[in-house]
Amino acid sequence: MKKSIRTRLNGYMALLVVIVVFSVALMNSAFLERFYVFSKNKALVQNYWMINNLYNANSDTLELELEKLQLNRGMQLIVFDENLDAVFFTWQDTMRLGSREFLIPGVPGLSDFIARQSLPAAYEIHRNYDDRLKSEYIDLVGRLDNGLYVLMRTPLQSITESVAIANRFLLLTGIISILLSALISALFSKQIAQPIKELNKIAKAMAGLDFSQKYEVKIEDEIGSLGVSINTLSGKLEQTVEELKQKNVQLEKDIQYISKVDEKRKEFLSSVSHELKTPIALIQGYAEALEEKVIRKEEDKEYYYHVIMDEAERMNLLVRKLTTLNNLESGHDDLILDCFDLVSLVGSVLKRSQLLAADAHLDFELDSPAEAWVYADEFLIEEVVFNYLTNAIHYTDEQKKIQVKVAAKEDKARVSVFNTGPRLSQEDLERVWESFYKADKSRSREYGGSGLGLAVVKATMERHQSAFGVENREDGVNFWFELPLAPKTE
Repeated sequence: MKKSIRTRLNGYMALLVVIVVFSVALMNSAFLERFYVFSKNKALVQNYWMINNLYNANSDTLELELEKLQLNRGMQLIVFDENLDAVFFTWQDTMRLGSREFLIPGVPGLSDFIARQSLPAAYEIHRNYDDRLKSEYIDLVGRLDNGLYVLMRTPLQSITESVAIANRFLLLTGIISILLSALISALFSKQIAQPIKELNKIAKAMAGLDFSQKYEVKIEDEIGSLGVSINTLSGKLEQTVEELKQKNVQLEKDIQYISKVDEKRKEFLSSVSHELKTPIALIQGYAEALEEKVIRKEEDKEYYYHVIMDEAERMNLLVRKLTTLNNLESGHDDLILDCFDLVSLVGSVLKRSQLLAADAHLDFELDSPAEAWVYADEFLIEEVVFNYLTNAIHYTDEQKKIQVKVAAKEDKARVSVFNTGPRLSQEDLERVWESFYKADKSRSREYGGSGLGLAVVKATMERHQSAFGVENREDGVNFWFELPLAPKTE
């Protein structure tokens, strides 16, 4: 079973108090009595030397000092000579009874001590027991420097009983101490355990990638320092995880982009192969026919020559458009920006388109202001207008109506090319700008379209950072692009 830090702190505190209480009780039982007797002996020796000093000083207040001494020190005192005659005494039952052994009762071997003493001063200490009074006491018998003798007696209280009482009291106070220590440790352990619980909660949240929780530092101690470190770690982890997420998203985008690029590359190669396959096959077939002299008539030979030249021109135009598109998309060629009249450029391209149109019944309309000066690459914009018009000529219906409009508004000039015909599907609207994409693949060979014209338009306008687009109308399709107007000069 998992124990909390708070429970362990409480247990350790209670165990510590129990150990201290029982240790003190054991020491009391083993050493208190010895220490008590040692203290009594030491006190008697000190008293002996004080009395010796008082007699050596020959003070007038000798007896008063002796009375103070015996009262303050809690002892019985007799000063006597070698004949056991009392010179000073405090025992109330001390009397001259004629027998020296009764003059100073209860001191065994006193005569022997006197008989073997000589200068300098000396003393003996004896622990005796009085059977009559059932009491124990300590006697100090000593010889003073002046030849007198002193007897000091101090009773020994029942030290064994005192130790037992002390131990019982210690046990009682120990129980109270354990309860108090449990209460105090509960309060202090809560203060210690609560921050640790909070840090544990924050750490678990961090493990679940939740970095919103922060530790509030209340006390500047080790736990507070740990809390600051956890907050710092949380912030850095949050930043790192966020960066990893962003890189992950970017990586996914890159993978998707690479996948799309790879798909487009495959589609591009397939489209180029498809576009080149037919003219190469025609050129090869017609050239072989001419080489084998299958064709005899001059007019047939002339026709074969024209087919070969047309297909070669078709391939040449395809290669040029691929080169232009690649340069625009890769940014290899810099834009040659200049001011020119957009209305004049559109009119010129419109006339050229009318001349190149195979159908003489096409109805071209131009709606434009007198002039509209723009700032752009004139050659590339001319190609854009030409591609729009070529696309309109190829896909117009039986109404054969093409409307070209130039409008200048605020700081923009817009060119739109509308042709009557079928509306584009949603897929066509999204993919019409892709290389080699053709809305009506069945007619592409008929009109010689390569599917690169609108891709060139897209690349050109993106290089100019200008808007372009396509939209369906009720009776046809409208392509448009915008360019910034050139600032007016005085």
